[in-house]
Amino acid sequence: MRRGTVVGLLCLALAAPTLAQSSSREEVLHRGDIVLGGRETMTIDNATYELVGEIHLGGSSTLVIRSSELRFRKASPSIWGRFAKIELRDRATLRIEGSVVTVISPDRESEAMMIDVIAYDSSQIAWDDTAADGAVIRLFDDSQLAMRRGTVFEMNLKNSAGAVLDGSHVSWALGFEFVESARASLTGLVPGQIADLSFPGTSAASGSVPSLQITNSSVGAWSVLAGDAADITLLDCQVDRLQVMLQSPRGRIGGLGPGYYSDWTPTRDGGLIAPLRLHLINTTVTGSVCVWLVGGSNPIEIADSRITNLLLYQYAGTATLADCMIDGFWINESKADLRFLNSKVRLGFDLMRSSISISGSVAVSQEALFGTWESSTVLRTFEVCVIDHAGSPIPNVRVQVEAPSGQVYKTVTNAEGLASFSLSFADGTSQLVWKVTAASPDGKNLTAALGFLSASPMVLRLP
Repeated sequence: MRRGTVVGLLCLALAAPTLAQSSSREEVLHRGDIVLGGRETMTIDNATYELVGEIHLGGSSTLVIRSSELRFRKASPSIWGRFAKIELRDRATLRIEGSVVTVISPDRESEAMMIDVIAYDSSQIAWDDTAADGAVIRLFDDSQLAMRRGTVFEMNLKNSAGAVLDGSHVSWALGFEFVESARASLTGLVPGQIADLSFPGTSAASGSVPSLQITNSSVGAWSVLAGDAADITLLDCQVDRLQVMLQSPRGRIGGLGPGYYSDWTPTRDGGLIAPLRLHLINTTVTGSVCVWLVGGSNPIEIADSRITNLLLYQYAGTATLADCMIDGFWINESKADLRFLNSKVRLGFDLMRSSISISGSVAVSQEALFGTWESSTVLRTFEVCVIDHAGSPIPNVRVQVEAPSGQVYKTVTNAEGLASFSLSFADGTSQLVWKVTAASPDGKNLTAALGFLSASPMVLRLP
């Protein structure tokens, strides 16, 4: 009753597996729960298996479902719909290969039919070429999931659990709830909508930082609700819109409008603030990257990426942007440090009630401008690179910067031909033009105009 017979042919489609028709598939009706323990092993092979009950695996037992259709005919009610159940405990193993898992309840067709897959106690799940659109997978206590070309509804990881997804599809949301040192790696995630990701209750004091890496994937609108500590990396991805909300222990986020977490208050009232490390590497965000922070100073690192808008609200950390193209910045109520490395700003800045510093190498297009400058100050560090007619740096060149008021700042280039200085801009001074003069040892001078939106380093070629 528990075993199938001949393995049938398998027809696979990326992230939406389908079963090949097989005249030899066994049809099985199992009334009651499937309960395995004590290293027991059960295999459902090339079968249409209808289960009027639940699945409970424990004691290092193993259940293998291969080239089959598993149909649950029993689902318990909840506020979200009706759930069938697969539970793993005490190092149990579930392996599903080339199969379809569904819940059927003809008398309640209007209700959501879901499958609750729960793994505790270092259990293992291997989910290959299998579709279960209604599956919610929850992993606890060092349990691990390996999914290849699979389809599920939602996922949650807690307490050092881990997951690796390759070429898979989460049909509604990656509802990860990372706690402590949970880990997840997603590769080749097919287009869908990542709607919600949360890192609640983490702390620097514990030394455990949850992490998520998504590689070579296409995702829709994505929101991240972070606790004190998290490490998120997107590598070679295409994202519609990314919203990051960082929590400090005493912070509060409220009234952010439709589509955001409204009136959300952290429950903890103490503890250290650990970094949220956001890495965007070779990633394109066609919409906005929104970073919302209430308190704290969490770093953001973005590299080799194209960002339409970088929005910082109540952000007090350091954002490092390397080899990036950013169309524009919207900065509100922030005390941020923006550090650029070989990056470019195309359209400019909107600043409101903020105090920021800008440093590093950044090019600014000629079309860039200020949309808004309201009650804000910017300390911008510029570099001037002085070279000769052959392009070689010239050391010991006197560089003078003259403000519109007549005030003069003087410095000298170093061995690499670079001189740096910081200028402060505030309301009413953002459009002012400064004069930079480089004087070579032989008395030859070169003068250039400098404004807030000028590139850094500014290259001066002496005749």
